[in-house]
Amino acid sequence: MKGNRRMQRGEAFLTFLLYVGGLILALEWLSPLHDLTDSEPFTLFVIYAILCFGLTYLQLSSLISFFIKMMGLLFIIDRAFLPRPVFGSEWFEQIQWEGRTNINALINQNWHQLTDLFQTFLLLILIALMSYLLYFWLITMKRVFVYIVLTIVFITVMDTFTTFQADLAIIRLLMVSLFMLVIGNYLKRVKQQGLTFEVGLWFEKVVVPLFVIVAVAVFVGYYAPKSEPVWPDPVPFLTTTAERLTTNDQNRQVGYSEDDAQLGGSFEQDDTPVFRANTPVEHYWRIESLDTYTGHSWERSTELSYQSFQDDALELIYNQQHQMLQNATIEYLDGANFDRLVYPQGLSQVNQTEALSLQFDQETGIIEPTNDNDSLHSEPIALSFREPDLTVDQLRRANGPTPADITSLYLQLPDDLPDRVRELAEEIVSEEPTRYDQTVAIEQYFNQGDFTYQTQNIPVPEDDQDYVDQFLFETQVGYCDNFSTSMVVMLRSVGIPARWVKGFTSGEQIEDLSTDDQEMFQYEVTNGNAHSWVEVYFPEIGWVPFEPTIGFSGNEVVYEDSEEEGDQSDSSLDEEEIEQEDQEEEESLAEEQEQEQQEEQEETAAETEQPTSQINIWPWLIGLVCLILIIAAIRWKWLLKKAVLWRWSHFKEPKDLQKAYHQLLKLLALFRVKRAANQTLNDFAQDIDQLFGITSMSKLTDCYARLLYRNEQSIDDDQALVQYYRNVVETILS
Repeated sequence: MKGNRRMQRGEAFLTFLLYVGGLILALEWLSPLHDLTDSEPFTLFVIYAILCFGLTYLQLSSLISFFIKMMGLLFIIDRAFLPRPVFGSEWFEQIQWEGRTNINALINQNWHQLTDLFQTFLLLILIALMSYLLYFWLITMKRVFVYIVLTIVFITVMDTFTTFQADLAIIRLLMVSLFMLVIGNYLKRVKQQGLTFEVGLWFEKVVVPLFVIVAVAVFVGYYAPKSEPVWPDPVPFLTTTAERLTTNDQNRQVGYSEDDAQLGGSFEQDDTPVFRANTPVEHYWRIESLDTYTGHSWERSTELSYQSFQDDALELIYNQQHQMLQNATIEYLDGANFDRLVYPQGLSQVNQTEALSLQFDQETGIIEPTNDNDSLHSEPIALSFREPDLTVDQLRRANGPTPADITSLYLQLPDDLPDRVRELAEEIVSEEPTRYDQTVAIEQYFNQGDFTYQTQNIPVPEDDQDYVDQFLFETQVGYCDNFSTSMVVMLRSVGIPARWVKGFTSGEQIEDLSTDDQEMFQYEVTNGNAHSWVEVYFPEIGWVPFEPTIGFSGNEVVYEDSEEEGDQSDSSLDEEEIEQEDQEEEESLAEEQEQEQQEEQEETAAETEQPTSQINIWPWLIGLVCLILIIAAIRWKWLLKKAVLWRWSHFKEPKDLQKAYHQLLKLLALFRVKRAANQTLNDFAQDIDQLFGITSMSKLTDCYARLLYRNEQSIDDDQALVQYYRNVVETILS
């Protein structure tokens, strides 16, 4: 008896070690969160994982375990995201806002709008479920190898395709995995062959030598000199191939995005409303600018340096205080997936309240809430602006020295920019005397060539190919990013500071709100109005916007000619050239309208043929599959019992009983109850009855033996056999 008790204690101890190893590997799954996200409560995640795994191992009642886990979950959510005091007015307001925001995001399938609180809630639920699933997988089923392989694959993928460094994680994974494999295999052999063992002796003979071997192997492998890799890095090839496949088969959705890590590729039109603007004049809506062009992407070279937003703090064009202030109102809609302010070029004031204070970055022009809990989406935002008052003469005379801080940021070009890009830019501006004339020449260049505006079938440049060079000399088809990036690069090539700007065009006028005293119009701006353009620096004037994209007039962003200047010789275009430009613009607009009508007809026809093609059902299908898998993992015994009993609800023929009996033997084998090679069926059935405290297995086996050995052709009492069979199955799977 003492030996059996000692064996049970030893087995329980090894099982505990196996589960601890599973917990360590589970923490490795969480470790990339600390490096890749802004998950400040990472320590709380680790503590919660330990709590969940501990409760699951103790096998407390389901109600108690669920209560403790939910209390821990709510504590972390409150500690990390909710204001103080608990149950105060601000606390309840935050809960209500979180609920509304996440429900709208789920209904509209705007997954990027799910808040950090809700995403953390889902992560904690996943940790709790993982503790139960791993207990079943490691302790009940003793399936160690698959879990280890999945962990290795996950860690290596994160190390390869993200900034996460898995050097130490791989070492920990190697050591823990070896111990888990040894313990798991040993426990299987003990269970299957009835071995006896002493834990102390087992550690001395197995664990200690294994630990020494692993420690030496890890030390030598980590510190030994290593040759350079023989195989090339597969990541560039995989990412490029993936981009080609996605751009050919699945378009990205148009709209504002903070991620400009990859230029190129097609876009799928999206008319989801983003915000509504009440404004007296039509203009573009600016969000931010970027300064560094890499050949494949746009980046910021400086860290965001936020300061409190004050009146006239963001002065893009200088000395405009003499202009009359005009008022506008912005109301963000549910389709907005960002929380940055959109504003006109001459922004002066923003109505800030106690519930909303703003900060801005001078270089990029980004304006966003100061506090994480504040949001631009909560209520309409009133702002004032001054419409820039610039003339062609002012811009032509602005040829003074450029400040060093401007040239250091906004003349940057990649070292491997092809020479023919610079040569083309120099050729375009060779006969233009001023910075303004050179800028206009490059801006108008795209209207004079064979360039075409389109959003479909746009290639992604190869690794050794420059985005601008590809557009200018090979494809000559693209959308605003192609045109604006190319203009910035060509301007910088001839020494003119320029930067890339993102935001929205004016949108569509949906209502006239004008009164006798003031003009006012309401515009609806959608994701389809997301746009990029160019800002050029002019000394003592500031940053002036230009519009190179064909099909966009740019009247909303650029200056107007002065009507006070009467000398026609100062103009770079005579009347004949102006008429020719107007005619070309009208033809371009006509072609654009015809193309848009044709695309609308094609979209209408596609919608008629496939009425459900606009509905993205994949997130719902994936969610449904995950839910089914979770339910199956939790209730697998109940599902298996229902399936077996449904399959053998009656025995019409003797062969039905034979098949059902063989399936019953497989079911017993699943729970490590197997018939010995020299054991008769009756002896095995008696052992089963004794093990589970029943008599049905012996009765069922007796009927099965008569049918098998006496070759009986019929079943006398079908209902009795079904009841015996049901009793055994329900007992096994209870």
